[in-house]
Amino acid sequence: MTPPLSVSGDGGSDARPLRLNLAQAIGVEPAAAPAKATAGDARPLRLNLAQAIGVEPAAAPAEATAEPVAKRSFPLQLAPIEFEVGGSIGYDMQRQVIGTSKYMTQSLNTNVNAIANTFIWQPWFARVSGGLGLGFNTSSTMTGESSGNIVTGNAIFSLLPSSRFPFEARFSRSDSRQNSELGAASPAYQTTRYGLTQRYRPLSGSAQYMVGYDHDLWESVNLDKSKQDTFRAETTQQFTDQTLRISGDSTRTEQPRTNQSTLVNNLVSQHSYRPDPAFSVESLASLVKVNYRLTQSENGLGYMQLSSSAYWRSTEKPLNVNGGVRLFGLSSDSSTATTSTASRMRSVNANLGANYELSKHTRLNGSGNINVTDGNGAQTVATNQTVGVAYQPDAIELGAFNYTRFVSSNVSNNTDSFGSAQHLSLSPGHGLNRRIGLGGGTLGMNLNQTVSFDVDTRNPSSSILTHMGSLSWSIAQDRKTTMVHLSANDSRAMSGTPYFFQLINLQVSLNESLGRNATWGGNLTMQATRQETAASPASTTTTSSADLSYRHQRAFNVPRLRFTSELRIFGDALAPVLATPDQQETRSWENRFDYSIGRLQLRLSARVAEVNKIKQSLYWFSANRQF
Repeated sequence: MTPPLSVSGDGGSDARPLRLNLAQAIGVEPAAAPAKATAGDARPLRLNLAQAIGVEPAAAPAEATAEPVAKRSFPLQLAPIEFEVGGSIGYDMQRQVIGTSKYMTQSLNTNVNAIANTFIWQPWFARVSGGLGLGFNTSSTMTGESSGNIVTGNAIFSLLPSSRFPFEARFSRSDSRQNSELGAASPAYQTTRYGLTQRYRPLSGSAQYMVGYDHDLWESVNLDKSKQDTFRAETTQQFTDQTLRISGDSTRTEQPRTNQSTLVNNLVSQHSYRPDPAFSVESLASLVKVNYRLTQSENGLGYMQLSSSAYWRSTEKPLNVNGGVRLFGLSSDSSTATTSTASRMRSVNANLGANYELSKHTRLNGSGNINVTDGNGAQTVATNQTVGVAYQPDAIELGAFNYTRFVSSNVSNNTDSFGSAQHLSLSPGHGLNRRIGLGGGTLGMNLNQTVSFDVDTRNPSSSILTHMGSLSWSIAQDRKTTMVHLSANDSRAMSGTPYFFQLINLQVSLNESLGRNATWGGNLTMQATRQETAASPASTTTTSSADLSYRHQRAFNVPRLRFTSELRIFGDALAPVLATPDQQETRSWENRFDYSIGRLQLRLSARVAEVNKIKQSLYWFSANRQF
């Protein structure tokens, strides 16, 4: 009979037992012992290997003798526990007026959290941590008072956390209760969660594995309860030029009181192949299955996808090619006591595209796409082929201006269940731009004109003329920065369906530092649009917004006292400051003081506003102390 495994110290036999360091035996380097730990706490575990494998050791030579040594016990004990306690206490007071309604709210919140950390024997062997949280809150309004509390606790146990196969077990629970004004307690709510996770990494380091389980339970004394169980697994494999990741999980949610449940199964696989920077292939496969069991029916939903995309760039020519394939499937089933329905849909899509720089100024592109869809027995096939060219030569100096021109064109062919159609588009354009110094700043001017022609065998031909222009001026002097930007756009149809669109936009911003601690800034935006289509007559819309802010980091020369004032206006008038009440949508002005003394934070805020012709005001004071 094989004797039991011995964990005692050296005996008196001449055949001394083999001493093994458990940390080395399991492939983990033990962490350094804490400064407060004694020498005995860091002794390696001694195993009698001969007894462990059931082999009698050979007799020692006659001349070998052994001194009797006192036996030592395995010091399996907890290290000193480290405690950390923190929390906060805070008070809030708010007074709010909305139209003719008034509200007053006061609340007191207290939170205390205690965290404990320790380890068993050595930090590399096992670690234990836990926490306890207590929260209390009371609030009062004009209609009544309420109070509540919440208690939370959690614990985590980690075995061999620094090894290639760490294990973790966790547990948490929370309990909350809310009391009404009359003192009647509402049902308590409890949430419980526990889980296990095991990971493994082989010596080669080219792979990782993980399995886990989580259980969640939510319950109330008088109401329904629900529980959820989740199983998950994951693996990642690293190869020379490839990476493969497979993950899956299964989650079941149940509500016993209503006899309802949901089961969700997921399986995802990702593969990446990159033999060199010029070529890569990314693939994804996913499968999802969902089953719903309701009170009077059962429903199922299935989702399947398989996609792969590739990219290649030539190292000898200015050519790059990309393509992809995607398979998609969707199925649904529903059944009741008297009826049942089912539907299926499948689709396949493949695409290929290429770009080639014919010269410094000319670029060619081409693409093809095919899509096949089969839904409940009806199949459709659609294809598209497109070839395009773009040409843009270097800019030409015309006096003080730079003159640019460009042209692009695309030809495409489309086929579907209605037949085939061809489309031709041509877009030439040119522009002028210039940058000069003005008033100590920089003035930029841009003007562009573009014409687009579209010819289609299914739809009437059309052409659109577009003009765009902009002026921008900016200056940065000392502590002040100013920017003004004006842009305009005019697009109108020259043939085909009647259409025009016009826009003008003005933006002005200013930011200035008033010293070491104070800054102020403002922004103004005004915009007007006018458009007409075949379905609607011409209409004009104007909008504008403005904001002004002032900040001081040392208000009244008091350290850590910050003051902020912000004024915002938004409306449908062209100039927000000139808008009448009927044209104004939102106006607000907020002034706020923030003051911190150590861990004590104070805030005092006052805000007045008008939203959709309804006046509002909010006064807020809060004090919060961290510890």
